Amino acid sequence: GGVEDQDPATPAMTAVWTPWGEGVTLGFSRHRRIPSARYHIRLQYGEAFVQREHVQRITASSTVLQYDTVTISDKDMLRLLPGVYLNDNVVDFYLRFLSNEVLGDAGRRRFFIFTPFFFTKLSSGLIHGGLRGKQAQEKQSQLWRSLRRWNKGQDVLEKDFIVIPVCHKLHWSVVVICHPGVLFERLSNPVVAPALMGGDAASHSSPGTSTAQELAAASIARAPSLHAPQGTSNPLPDAASQEYQEHGLAGARQLRRSTRSASEFPDPRPQKEAPPTRAPPSTDPEPCMLFLDSAKAHRAQTVFSYLRTYMQLAIAQRWGVGSTGPKITSDVLPGFSPKVPQQENDCDCGVYVLRYVEAFLRSPPKVDGHFLQERGSKALFDDGTNHVVEVREKRLQISRLIKEWQHRRGVGQAGRGDGNEETAAATTPA
Repeated sequence: GGVEDQDPATPAMTAVWTPWGEGVTLGFSRHRRIPSARYHIRLQYGEAFVQREHVQRITASSTVLQYDTVTISDKDMLRLLPGVYLNDNVVDFYLRFLSNEVLGDAGRRRFFIFTPFFFTKLSSGLIHGGLRGKQAQEKQSQLWRSLRRWNKGQDVLEKDFIVIPVCHKLHWSVVVICHPGVLFERLSNPVVAPALMGGDAASHSSPGTSTAQELAAASIARAPSLHAPQGTSNPLPDAASQEYQEHGLAGARQLRRSTRSASEFPDPRPQKEAPPTRAPPSTDPEPCMLFLDSAKAHRAQTVFSYLRTYMQLAIAQRWGVGSTGPKITSDVLPGFSPKVPQQENDCDCGVYVLRYVEAFLRSPPKVDGHFLQERGSKALFDDGTNHVVEVREKRLQISRLIKEWQHRRGVGQAGRGDGNEETAAATTPA
């Protein structure tokens, strides 16, 4: 006998205080038998209907923990309640925790994890600025200057894996760029690059490298000729004079024909070509991108396109002045969407992203020729666990972790970060 809707004064997902602790509103309910309207509220240990006079909206927040350059407030802590979207602060905190405390020095040499704000900056720069036209090189330089602060002074081309969280339209996903250094080495090799880039190699070649046409001409000059050298007409052998004496002219010619090799008289009938032998897949590291999405809500190809442009910018800066970088296509840097555990609601995408990243850091797959041949079809992180339970536990784990660090270090103490990053506006609801 009740109707649940939205209260204009206190919309859904608003942080509130109640006598039973902090929570977030899920809806606003009126019941004909209860004179006072009630809020449907998500609390730390469940849901409740609380009368309106006992609910107070949280308008100001206090700092719970300062970790690295991330500030966690009491309103951020409410994001860790079940059924609530994670915001940028919570996601950024846990990714920094993984980088600082879990990876260690050896792991940080292999992995680099961008903040959630990086992809937003990259995509907005490409959408509004673009990199085409007469001022392409200048636009590239401007965009790179706006992006390089997110690298925290690290050369991403030296890493084995680059982790890039994506938040767009209230949904989280994550991309891993695998072996960017291998990609850079191949595109910087004057022999390998033309084969990878085709006709675009000449216009995007790095300084001091040969063009594709020059390399092709050199390879043709070195190629063996298909014609036999002159002066090899295969005359009659010296013994033919004796054969002529014994068998006569006709007999000698017949004997001469029978002694010739089959190669001198090729069969004019068309021959079936033998099927080409397929080389076994390489076991060397292969560059590619892996798109991990728990709801398949983002367009993977659009994300891949943005990140190929970013890799072009990174390589252009390494090549130096006067280079616009290589045109990186899907043939050069392919992208795949492996099978990953899927969410069963519309609010746990951020938690799934954190679980994907943590599992990948602890046990990265071997991305080689075999992996590319299978087109990334092998399922990742499928360990047979109950993912619904794991997601619920992950929320509690992060909440306990924040409180533990708050107790261990106190409010206002920074982590290991270098503080080079700017503060960005959140891309999820506050």
